Amino acid sequence: IVLAYPYSLTEYLAGNSPRISAEDFPLYFRSAGKRLERYIGEVPDTDDAKLCQCELAELIYSDAQTGRAVTSEHTGDLSVTYESAEARAKSLASAVRECVYRWFADSGLLYRGC
Repeated sequence: IVLAYPYSLTEYLAGNSPRISAEDFPLYFRSAGKRLERYIGEVPDTDDAKLCQCELAELIYSDAQTGRAVTSEHTGDLSVTYESAEARAKSLASAVRECVYRWFADSGLLYRGC
């Protein structure tokens, strides 16, 4: 995981500014790896796997940093409705799935018979 951060900076971000600090990166990268394992089993040591895991780490980090989203708001007598934790979890799960499928749709790893 220590080598993953420099890889993330050079290969995944390609010189763009990181959202995740070097100190926080191992936590989110490890979490991303666990989520990726749910889809493809053991994560191979390939560029696609590393890049996918970097993208997943950013998705998980962004979700953790974002407050609850406002789903509706009324002005008269102010009434605000926030996104439920369940809806937020579903949204993240959907984003994770989309990311994994984007990176591995043609790899055969998503269809391992489970």
